Amino acid sequence: MNSEVRILIVEDESIIAEELRRMIIRLGYQVAGVAHRYQEAIALMEKHLPNLVLLDIGLNYSQNDGIDLASHINHLYKIPFIYITANADMATVNRAKTTEPAAYITKPFNESAIYSNIEVVLHKYFSGSPSETIMVKQGTKKTVINYHQIVYLKADNMYTEIHTLDKKTYIVREFLKSFLTKLDKPFMVQVHRSYAINKAFMQSYTVDHVFIADIKLPLGHLYKSNLDSPENS
Repeated sequence: MNSEVRILIVEDESIIAEELRRMIIRLGYQVAGVAHRYQEAIALMEKHLPNLVLLDIGLNYSQNDGIDLASHINHLYKIPFIYITANADMATVNRAKTTEPAAYITKPFNESAIYSNIEVVLHKYFSGSPSETIMVKQGTKKTVINYHQIVYLKADNMYTEIHTLDKKTYIVREFLKSFLTKLDKPFMVQVHRSYAINKAFMQSYTVDHVFIADIKLPLGHLYKSNLDSPENS
């Protein structure tokens, strides 16, 4: 549902940022925040962890631009982002496309363009086919989780905790090993008898720990072979 989608706006021009904010609300989405500078965007990302970022390339009041921020998003969060910019020259486009944006909208834009691009991106990244999602039940509520949004799993006796990108925790009544077998996803690997991670979010590891999305988890000696040549910290 639109009302559950949190969108972060990163735009250095206040008038355009406010226009985007009003559009997002009218279209039924949540505004996770509005940032005018690179560091503001970083802080809002950490605090609210949006589902999608609308990102201006030219952040005039920052040393880093929107493309730098996109690289940070790719490295740490793996959240889709849409460039919204007046910079459509070949050099900018070539630099921007290396960050693999979900979409690219040029200014001036209208509400129809914003809506259609957001919906296409949300469908691509979050709807998922049955083979890309799992349904978990919490009380009377059922939630569909995209496998690619799972950051790590934690064993708790006969239960498994599912920790997702939006910093939510879901619990399933199943042993970790059994749950991993059911998932059958090569990017989900066990790193400890009580932990498994999504390798897409792994940053580095040491002798005894693995770092994933700025979280420090234990690394068991028997499971190091599951990590395919990451950078050592």
